[in-house]
Amino acid sequence: QEHSAEVDSVKLALKMGLETLDDKVRLVNMSYASGEEAIMQAAKDAMAQLQAEKDRKLHSLRSTELELRRKIKEIDSVEDHLFKNIDIAAPLNFLRIWRSHAEKRANLTGDNDAKSVLARESEEIALVTTDILVSGSLEVSSSDITGRREEDEAEESDNKRNQAISMSNVSVSLAGGSPYTTYALNTSTKDFYSPSKMGMIMNPFEKPERVAIPHTKIKPTPPPVPSPANGVKKYRNIKDNQEVASRFKQFRLSAMAERKHRQLGKDIDSEQMFGDSQILQDLANASNLFHALPGVTPYINTHLIFQGGENAPPEFAKPNIDMLLRSVHDVANPTVFIFKSGEYIFGGYASSPWSEGAETGDYFGKQNSFLFSVTLDTKIPFCGKTLDVERIEELRRKGYEGAPHNILPPEVLLVGEDFISFGSKDLIIGGDLNCISNLEHSFGVGLDSEAKEPQSFLAGQHRFKIDAVEVFEIISD
Repeated sequence: QEHSAEVDSVKLALKMGLETLDDKVRLVNMSYASGEEAIMQAAKDAMAQLQAEKDRKLHSLRSTELELRRKIKEIDSVEDHLFKNIDIAAPLNFLRIWRSHAEKRANLTGDNDAKSVLARESEEIALVTTDILVSGSLEVSSSDITGRREEDEAEESDNKRNQAISMSNVSVSLAGGSPYTTYALNTSTKDFYSPSKMGMIMNPFEKPERVAIPHTKIKPTPPPVPSPANGVKKYRNIKDNQEVASRFKQFRLSAMAERKHRQLGKDIDSEQMFGDSQILQDLANASNLFHALPGVTPYINTHLIFQGGENAPPEFAKPNIDMLLRSVHDVANPTVFIFKSGEYIFGGYASSPWSEGAETGDYFGKQNSFLFSVTLDTKIPFCGKTLDVERIEELRRKGYEGAPHNILPPEVLLVGEDFISFGSKDLIIGGDLNCISNLEHSFGVGLDSEAKEPQSFLAGQHRFKIDAVEVFEIISD
């Protein structure tokens, strides 16, 4: 009987060892699943970073291209004006025209010959390198404990209930990750078994936390709070702005819509395309804007979530920034803001939820966000020409090295308690929907800043007030 009891105790110890082994096998499989999820997330983040880097380089090159084309067209215009007057102008008038032409040509070319101009422009283009390098690696490590002492094994088999098992864990780290965010994955679990619960599992394997650790706590410089425009509103004549917009045919909403319509090969129900809008009453305008949205398909719908100002319900007749913020606070999908100020209709597309910016207090958003002018039939993409100068200086003082684009997030969207901003200065909506607009900072098409075109392109003036606003949520069925 004693022999039988001893054998039984050994068998029991072995069975308990098998149970422990089974538990470990299950936990290793769960660790594998968690590690696989982390790797897939890291790959997704890396692809997004790769896309953003490509977009940044292309936007920079396109901005330079637009400026070169503008200069060529300006020179052609000066030359054409002279040739038109050779045959029709009287001699004295032609001399005055020639003198004016010579002055303009001197201003355009200066003392530069073709060789020096080519060298200067080539140097500017050379600043954008064509390489996009992928660096860093994924490493998988394990914290297995080997060579345990015999007495530890005996103690484990003697009393499993009082054993605190530290599970085998798999940790995944991404070397050379995001330029301004590092992700820490926490997959370790302590006291997986607890004596107080009769050896039952206390903590099921939880999904790893994805903790964002910003490289810097330096906050962006708050945008200027828009104040009411002084005096009587004087909008720039729409025809003048249409002339400006005609220089940028590649950004026409109507042309983009036509191309997208041909690609889809299918008509989309008008109700899907901002059907509830009181501002976009022209179906052609609604269709142009709808087809300019990223990733548009016949299965995309627009849902009106806020309407204020003209033609709005009485309680929203005088909209303010608080109403706008509340309308988008819990919206997880992209949003489109449509504004009307005087005779101008314009707005912006935000591809990221606004709650993302409220949580971080920093710039956020994908670079496929854009501004648009329905009145001028123009889509104004993100170009990222400028960065917060004060913030860059603060980074330098704190010893951060490297290009600011690799440290700071792109200045796409920013939100605060009393403002919404598309870009750093491109469109800022504040208070009682008093606004400031100055394009060619984060969003642009190549407007001439010396002619103050960026300030009046969207709404006809630099400072203005919104008369009507609508916010749509973009839903994919």
